[in-house]
Amino acid sequence: MNSFYICSETEKKNLINFKLHKFGKDNLYVNFSPNIYFKNDKKIFFYGDFTGIYEDNKLKKISFEKFFIKLSNARDINKFLECVEGRFLIFYTSKNFSKIFLDKFSKYDVFYFKNSKKFEVSNNLKLVISNFKNKLNLDNTSISHMLNVLGTRPPKKSTIFENINRLGVNECLDLKTSKLIYSEFYPNYSQDYEYEKIDEYYEIMENYIKNFSKDNSATIFMSSGFDSSFLGSLTQKVLGKKKTNGVNLKLKYSERSGVYNKFEVQKVKKIADFLGINVYFDEINLNTKFHKYAEETSDVSSSRMLPMTLALIMHNQLSKLSSKKLNSETLLSGEVSDGAHNFGFAQYANFFKHEDNGFREYVDKMYNYIYSPSFFQKLLNGKFENDEIFRFLINSKKFSNLKIKKPKNVNDAKNLMFNALFLTDSRFPFVNNQSKILQNNSKKKIDNYFYKNYFNIKNFKNSKQLYSCYLHLYNSFHWQAGTVVTMYELPEIYSLKMSMPFWNIKIQDYLSKMPENWGRGLETRTLKYPLKENLFKKFNITKVLEIGPHSYQYDVNKFSNVFLEVLLSRSAREYMINTFKLYNPSDYLSPNIFNINFVNRLIKEFKNKNFLEHNSSLIYRLFALSNMLKGLKY
Repeated sequence: MNSFYICSETEKKNLINFKLHKFGKDNLYVNFSPNIYFKNDKKIFFYGDFTGIYEDNKLKKISFEKFFIKLSNARDINKFLECVEGRFLIFYTSKNFSKIFLDKFSKYDVFYFKNSKKFEVSNNLKLVISNFKNKLNLDNTSISHMLNVLGTRPPKKSTIFENINRLGVNECLDLKTSKLIYSEFYPNYSQDYEYEKIDEYYEIMENYIKNFSKDNSATIFMSSGFDSSFLGSLTQKVLGKKKTNGVNLKLKYSERSGVYNKFEVQKVKKIADFLGINVYFDEINLNTKFHKYAEETSDVSSSRMLPMTLALIMHNQLSKLSSKKLNSETLLSGEVSDGAHNFGFAQYANFFKHEDNGFREYVDKMYNYIYSPSFFQKLLNGKFENDEIFRFLINSKKFSNLKIKKPKNVNDAKNLMFNALFLTDSRFPFVNNQSKILQNNSKKKIDNYFYKNYFNIKNFKNSKQLYSCYLHLYNSFHWQAGTVVTMYELPEIYSLKMSMPFWNIKIQDYLSKMPENWGRGLETRTLKYPLKENLFKKFNITKVLEIGPHSYQYDVNKFSNVFLEVLLSRSAREYMINTFKLYNPSDYLSPNIFNINFVNRLIKEFKNKNFLEHNSSLIYRLFALSNMLKGLKY
């Protein structure tokens, strides 16, 4: 794994096989060769992946030399980097300053802590910890978040430790003054899109695909959904069928569930046949090999603060399969599309029991409506309680004891939406869905932390900026969590590069301005309207995708809880019990924040196979925390 570290000469003894570079007054130790630029008093170190620069609204490939020249001549570095596509970190030093910059969406992880003299910085959490002189205290607020949401990881600016942070979105480090610098976010306003905008969507994505690959070939992490099918269709058209391949996994979680994603496997084969591309398959068997997968990924998990999610295991296996079967070093994934188009509500409303996928998709559209400017206005004028869609979803999900009240003002309504979308599992306004393991008196304090550090968007004026704010916050929450960033980190082990086209600068700008009536409201356009419209117009593949169950066993209401299946698997169960013996969460969590008795009861019930189904995801998240502490040898 590529690593860098800035430290003093006396700390060099902690670093093995690291090459020394001078960076301002500091020493920069790296165990690989970054791209480096020297000119007069300027030094620039570049780490990560660089796709190109947007000029005249087009992404263009340029050499690193030309990129460095443009960067060194830029009057406003932050503004310049907003036009640079990629996932990267830049150390930039000159006579007047010494700073660390990230890509526009802060895709790259940088851990740091500040001592009395300077910042200690690394992309390897283990290295930061090795230089920490004092006892590290756990950050219980951040841990409460990782135990409460699907991504099982602290939000972007935090780690599991109080004294160690990560560089966040719109932030840079000034190493000369030892200050953290934040740039204000100015949300876009949603616009009225004419039908011609459909073609613009396609042109943005096509332009990206033409530039992202070094060897004009790509391997796609294929699923049975619209996102990877769109990428497969577009990539085989741009690069050719022989240069486009896919990989997929058969997922075996427990003995009773068999191939959990059997519908996905069947559909991927049909998609591959339709497109005329090759797709290679492997399998994951958690029932017999969980311990093997966990140990194999242990180092990257602790070094990069990646929880042992099912996504991490899958992305490791997919990367290994890609490296073994294919020559291309470039990978593609349709990840991020769900959040960017429709805020994650795009799974055919599997909680809704109706057999018709079309109607279940419309229920997903109802969820999108709840986060729309239209419903936001009803929140403000107090006319939301009798909204038929609002009541329908409350009854369908069987939400009870909701404390429904009119927001006091625009800011209160904004926080209500952000809280529901990013801090809860239910993802529905007014539902108190903070984890049961939290003490009741700690919940307000935790919410206030997120309001202050993430939701305080000063330039938010009205409901037409909501969509832009949602996409901006996704960069600090789900898109940097343990189900997404693993797609970047795991391929690097196998010398592969991952690209996520739906996280490119231009398509994010497009979607941040996309109006409610383009699939996000109650109109009859489909979810992901511009994507699906282009799929139909350009490739006519939608008929292959819309027939039959979506992907998983839960699409037919069988073995509907994936975490329960994992907890039932032999190998996973044995590994998790041993991990809890070594690192029982109740020994580390603060009793002021967490209900320790409840934690102990959950683990005891798990060991005795007496746990309730609705607590299975929480048990797994507790394991992910314990496993991370074990990997870090805390």
